[in-house]
Amino acid sequence: MSYDGLNYDKQIHIPGSIPITEESFPDPESLVGYFRKVVHLDESQIEKRKRLSFYGSDLITRVKINGKEVGSHQGGFDAFFFDVTEQMNKGENEILVMVEDKKIEDLNHEIIGKQDWYGNIAGMWQPVELEILEETFIDSAEFEIHQDAVSVQLDIHGAYEAINYTLSKKGTVLKEGNATDSKMVIRRDILQCWSPDQPNRYDLNIAIIQNGSVMDNLEKAIGFREITQNNGKIYLNGEPFYMKGLLDQDYYPETDYVPPSHDFFGSIFPMPEPLMKSPRSIWHT
Repeated sequence: MSYDGLNYDKQIHIPGSIPITEESFPDPESLVGYFRKVVHLDESQIEKRKRLSFYGSDLITRVKINGKEVGSHQGGFDAFFFDVTEQMNKGENEILVMVEDKKIEDLNHEIIGKQDWYGNIAGMWQPVELEILEETFIDSAEFEIHQDAVSVQLDIHGAYEAINYTLSKKGTVLKEGNATDSKMVIRRDILQCWSPDQPNRYDLNIAIIQNGSVMDNLEKAIGFREITQNNGKIYLNGEPFYMKGLLDQDYYPETDYVPPSHDFFGSIFPMPEPLMKSPRSIWHT
C-alpha cells in the first residue's frame, strides 16, 4: 500500500482500514490510500467474463487495471462491482485501487458508520474479490423468509434451461426440486422451523443449468421462521416471544469494523459457516 501512489512501502490486510494514530485522531494518518495487487490469469480464465466486486470501500473508490481506467464509486457502506473483462489480459494483471476519504468534520451529510468518537474509517474495510463468470451467471439474489416457505428472486444473466435446488443439513439432502422461472417459492414441508431453542438451519444450494451443465451456483444458509406483532406483543412462528436485546458493538485493533477472521469469532462462541459462498472467485481478500 502507498499514501502517495509512488512508494509502496506499507502493508495492510484487506479487509482493513488505514490506521488511525494518536496524532491523527479522529482521522486516519492518511485520507488517501493506493492499493496494488497483481493477479495472473490463464488461457481458460481470460476467455470468460471477469467482475471485480467490492463489499465496502470508504469513501471514494477509483480503479485502474493495467493502467486503464475502470470506474469509480462514492459511498462507504454499499457493495458495488465493475465488469473488468476488457481490461484484463492473459498472464500478469495489475489492479490498482485508490481510495480517498474526507476529514470527519467535513462528513456532515455522508454516512460514516459508527459514532464519530470511534474515529473515521477510510479504505477497503470489507472484502474484495475477482470473479470468473460463465456467460450465464447469477447476477443477484433476493430472499424472503417465511414460516412455511422461502421466496427466491434471481437476476440471471444469460440463457438457462432450468434451476435446480437442494436443501440439506450436515451434508444430507432433505429436499430437492427444480424450476424454470427465476422467481420461485420453496416450501418447507417436513423441515422444521427455526427458533432460539431449536435453531434449525439448512443449506440451500441453487444451481443454474444450461445444456445439461451447471453454469453457476449459489449457497446460502437459511432457516424458516416468521416474526409478527399483534396487540403490542411479538410472535415467532405464531407463538408469543419475549425478546431481550443486547448491544454487541465490537471494534478490532487489527481490522476495525470487521472481525479478524471467522476462526476468531468461533473462539468466542460457536459460529456457523459464512452465510454465502462464492465458488467462482479466484481472488478473495
